[in-house]
Amino acid sequence: MENSCKVGGNNNFIFKLVINSLPVGLFVFDKLGHIIEVNPAAETLCGYSRDELLGKCCGEMGDGLFDMIAPGEDEDTYNRSEDTGAEVREAILIKKDGERIPVLYFDAALKDEDDHICGLVKMFRDIAAEKKMRKKHKILISMFAHDLKAPVAIAGGFLSRLLMGKAGELNEKQKNYLTVINNELKKLDNHIHSFLDVLRMEAGEIKLSLEKCSMEKIIYDVVNEFQERAASKDIRLSVNVPEQNILVMVDREQIQRVFVNLVDNAIKYSQPHTEVRILIEDHDRYVVCKVMDRGPGIPEEDLPHIFDPFFRAASQERTEDTSDGTGIGLAVVKSIVEAHNGRVWVNSTVGKGTTFFFSIPKVADDGPGNSDK
Repeated sequence: MENSCKVGGNNNFIFKLVINSLPVGLFVFDKLGHIIEVNPAAETLCGYSRDELLGKCCGEMGDGLFDMIAPGEDEDTYNRSEDTGAEVREAILIKKDGERIPVLYFDAALKDEDDHICGLVKMFRDIAAEKKMRKKHKILISMFAHDLKAPVAIAGGFLSRLLMGKAGELNEKQKNYLTVINNELKKLDNHIHSFLDVLRMEAGEIKLSLEKCSMEKIIYDVVNEFQERAASKDIRLSVNVPEQNILVMVDREQIQRVFVNLVDNAIKYSQPHTEVRILIEDHDRYVVCKVMDRGPGIPEEDLPHIFDPFFRAASQERTEDTSDGTGIGLAVVKSIVEAHNGRVWVNSTVGKGTTFFFSIPKVADDGPGNSDK
């Protein structure tokens, strides 16, 4: 069979060595859609021998082995590799014996020296174990959501009733003790929610309810919540937004959560008599948001880990205001922003302060339909 994508000499030996060593299945098709190469991993995964597969057409074998999952049928179905630009898809591989196993695969075009397409490569791997683990994650999340949150909520309800005097008059000492217990219970509730957030992030469980929103409105709603707390530390909050209203298609509650985490951190680590600045930059296709503080800064060696769950820079100063953190706020920020097809990053100088940035795509202002809630 003639193939215009040829590999000869020593290169042919290297080509064989590479594809035979790949830990994933690989089919190579010529420009007419015939299978011209198969590696051992593909033979193992699909149950067919190389001789049975060579020369077969896409529909006869090759693509015919895969039962595609349409977008929306499975929450893990589609994603795009940032490195290759290839679309990674989920499918069901139908083996020779009829067994069906879930796989991830992607196709890549082969081009000759004149940049003409002369064939296709299909690579795929078994993800049955991963899907089983994701299912266990979901069960674990559900278990913790019910078995941990419910008792804490019930205990908090009874404590509130006691503090309101529903079970009789309390003396001052009893009120103080119950208040301490109630505050600690609230901390425990926050830790439980933080732990659940980490599980949801690892399982890809962040769900978005998208609506067209004004970035300016989102920011001012958050800043208003922090004005009193900032004033108590003699910290000034300033906001700088473009004159033109910027609209984004986002989950309002989740993006507010991003700002809450970033502004909360900025106030926590800022010294009295300083300023926390929130700035918005309007770019062609996206908006960049900045939260700047004049705090102690983050050491350079800690910056690569700052968005890791439970990471807290050991060298950062601990105060009464910062000692109760769980170290997952920034991990949640990163997960939410990336779920909106954005990105987040940080610049920091020890002794001068820290700036957190995140960007998300904009939408056109096409009149009715934007939210101003």
